[in-house]
Amino acid sequence: MKTLILSFFLMVVSSFSAQTIDQLKKENLKLKEDVVITKNMADYLIEELDYCRSLDSSDAQIKPFNSNFEIKVLSCIGKTKSQEVVIELVYINRTTNKELNSRSNGMFAVDAIGNTYPAINDVYRSLLYTGIETKIVYRVKNIMPGTDRFQIVSLLSLVTNPGEGTNDKPTNTEIRNLKITWVN
Repeated sequence: MKTLILSFFLMVVSSFSAQTIDQLKKENLKLKEDVVITKNMADYLIEELDYCRSLDSSDAQIKPFNSNFEIKVLSCIGKTKSQEVVIELVYINRTTNKELNSRSNGMFAVDAIGNTYPAINDVYRSLLYTGIETKIVYRVKNIMPGTDRFQIVSLLSLVTNPGEGTNDKPTNTEIRNLKITWVN
């Protein structure tokens, strides 16, 4: 029995030593390339997963400020360190080119227990081209990471023809039951 085990061990050891240094270098290089490809694929899949999770807003109910506009939630990401929630929306304009004017003084978010937080837009005026998806980012600050969703987000907007003023009153976009995904 000892002889059988010893001969098996010698066969295994000799098979490892049969590789030359050049063969080992080639194999090592191939393994390093495979690691890079695997890491790139993992990064890509993580981005795709984050994107798919961001589209999981089936519970969110959106009432756009105007029936000529479609609004979708891209993401609602809470940042733990800065205690800020970033809401990314996509606006689709079904009419001729318009300019979206966001009114920060009338925008807010309400959490599950009724706390109200002001919301701000990164850009005061955004051009919404006909039929083109336009991403608009809103921020809500000073949110505790334990908050899991907003019961309501109210965004005050005014739509005008590009470069023109108006006497119209701004109208609200309402988003209800918006889930917050927290990250570091």
